[in-house]
Amino acid sequence: MIALFVAALLAGDPVTSVSPSESKYMICVADGVVRLDDGKESPAKIADAVAAQCAGQYRAALVDTTRDAKSKAVFSNRDLALYVVLLARSGQAARF
Repeated sequence: MIALFVAALLAGDPVTSVSPSESKYMICVADGVVRLDDGKESPAKIADAVAAQCAGQYRAALVDTTRDAKSKAVFSNRDLALYVVLLARSGQAARF
């Protein structure tokens, strides 16, 4: 769910089926990727920096995600950040 929301957020599509804490986390990741990715740095390094920046929001979102759903897949903070970096670079998502 979080990965899909981040993809939609980067593409500019409205998504409303997430908790406020999930939304704050996703916005943190998207903003961090947009701010830090210059297209030259390693995606892994950017993901590490974004994951560290958004760690508090990730923990809060994880509590809501695991409490609200019985079968949601849970990705690590770093994996989600890396996914967003790669998605943004692939040209499949519009930048802010």
